[in-house]
This record gives sequence, C-alpha cells and structure tokens, in this order.
Amino acid sequence: MANVKQPVATKAAVSIALASAASASYTTSSGTKDNTTNQPLDLLVELTITPGTVAGNKQAILYALSSLDGTTFETGANSTDNGVMALIGVLPLPSNAVAQTKLFSVASRYGGVLPPYQKFVVYNDSGAAFSSGSINVSEVSSTVT
Repeated sequence: MANVKQPVATKAAVSIALASAASASYTTSSGTKDNTTNQPLDLLVELTITPGTVAGNKQAILYALSSLDGTTFETGANSTDNGVMALIGVLPLPSNAVAQTKLFSVASRYGGVLPPYQKFVVYNDSGAAFSSGSINVSEVSSTVT
C-alpha cells in the first residue's frame, strides 16, 4: 500500500520592508514568489509583526497579488485595492511591542490551487507604526512512497 506524505519545506524569507511601516499603510513584497519551479500544493505563510503602541483595530492584514506570468499582477504589482487583492488572513496585534506570529495557507484562498506567481501585501491596521516584521514561506509538496 502506498503512503502519501505532504512534507513542508524549510521556510524562506520574503523580501518586504515591514519595519517602521506606518499605521494605515500598505507594504508590498519586493520579490515575486515563483510557484512554477517546484509546483507546491500549498504555501504556508508565516507573518510576524511587532507593533508599536497599538490602538483601534490592533491588527495586520495579509493579502496576495497573483499573476499567471510573473509580470502582470492583479491590478498592478503594488496594488492597494482591497476589493481585488486576495485576503489571506488577519494577524491580531493585541499588545504593545510584543511580537505576534500566525501561519496562513495560501492555496485555501484560491480554491486549493496556487497561482503561478505571487506577491504579498501587508496592511498595517494596528494604529501605530510597526517596530519590526517579517514574512516567511514554506512550500508544501506531496510524495508517494
């Protein structure tokens, strides 16, 4: 009998400048995640944010911009149109100056199928500038043994 496994690759950093991102601002990753080489089944995205003195909604919102060719992204490579970007998830930021981390599945947002290329966008809805932040991704693949 065959065994199907879904190994998760080592996480890799996404280039995005989240340190000092102002409240009510969008920050877009500078690099593009290419899903055409390894053809993963899913991407697990780890968002980590350390906020300043939070107020208001106390959250960071993670979106994705997708592309079929790695050049033409939904509404442009640096879009801030909430109605077009794919909502990946929300990271609560309940405490001042305390790092918060959350994992998100990307394929689940796209009906189980990853787009070939993606950029990530973070909206700072914390009421304060971020002190620091990062995005890491891990590819989820499938093997049969």
